[in-house]
Amino acid sequence: MSARTASPARTMQWLLPLLALAGGIALWEAVVRINDIPVYVLPAPSVVFATLVQDWPILFAALLATLATTAQGFIAAAIGGIGLALLFSRSKWLEYMLLPYAVILQVTPVIAIASPWWSAHGSLRFFRCCPIRLLVSARSIATCRACLNFTVLPTCRPCAI
Repeated sequence: MSARTASPARTMQWLLPLLALAGGIALWEAVVRINDIPVYVLPAPSVVFATLVQDWPILFAALLATLATTAQGFIAAAIGGIGLALLFSRSKWLEYMLLPYAVILQVTPVIAIASPWWSAHGSLRFFRCCPIRLLVSARSIATCRACLNFTVLPTCRPCAI
């Protein structure tokens, strides 16, 4: 058998997942159309694709912002993690002192860590990337934390301070 001819088993390894994906999308489309599910509850794949094409400039800008934020977070985590590992490897007493907390943070879900952080540092100054009009209107109408969470937070991303 030459390198150019693919065995039937090899062909099935990539063909079956593609068929499963196509079947899942077709089933999704059928369920939405048969049950007449509103777009705001569950959009059909055709609506998702049409919106993706129609709103591509906006979505691409959001994609770039998300990728930049993700890269910044990754770099900060890598620098912090490598620095902490170097400190742990050089100082046993520091390792003994901080390792239990590192293990606890490792197994704790991020949302459980973020909530107390937000409570301690929850002022609007951490959201400098928000449009100023949104912040002013949120300050005037948001009298409770729940109001703030539903008016400001969904449209803002934290900025590095």
